[in-house]
Amino acid sequence: MAIIKHTWCGKFVSVRVEERGSQTLEIVHVRNGVTVVPIFPDGRLCLIRERSWKTQQMVTKPVTGFIDDNENPWAAARRELAEEIGFEAGEWELALTSTKNDVIEHQQFCFVCHDLTATSPHPEPGEYIEKLVKLTPAEVQQRTLGLEFGSNITAFFLLRLATQLLENSGK
Repeated sequence: MAIIKHTWCGKFVSVRVEERGSQTLEIVHVRNGVTVVPIFPDGRLCLIRERSWKTQQMVTKPVTGFIDDNENPWAAARRELAEEIGFEAGEWELALTSTKNDVIEHQQFCFVCHDLTATSPHPEPGEYIEKLVKLTPAEVQQRTLGLEFGSNITAFFLLRLATQLLENSGK
């Protein structure tokens, strides 16, 4: 594998051209990210209503963000939880890691956290979070199956988490 050149490099995405045998490929690297789903003592999952950067419409979604340079996924998850909704968590679990490694390179680290303590949120400039949305596992499962959360790794993570919580509760 020989890198021919970097054709474009932005804050979150870069593109490079590589030779792989007789093929020349354009490889897209998307900055790695985290998804965080806090769970309250009553078993409800915490999502947020946030303005989508892409559509400028309000969407319900988990806490998400990119991993900064020289930051590990655990630190990024803690930072995003504090920034976006003003919580710290005493208990953390890395529940899922998704890796795309063909012509799109990206890792998404999906965390669940418990034992929450409220602090003050401090979203990034331009980031607008309307409110917290507390949903039961059954509501998350139903809304995920209705494709409200899309058909990406985040949706898979939410469906898997909600299903596991429902199975563990015997419902």
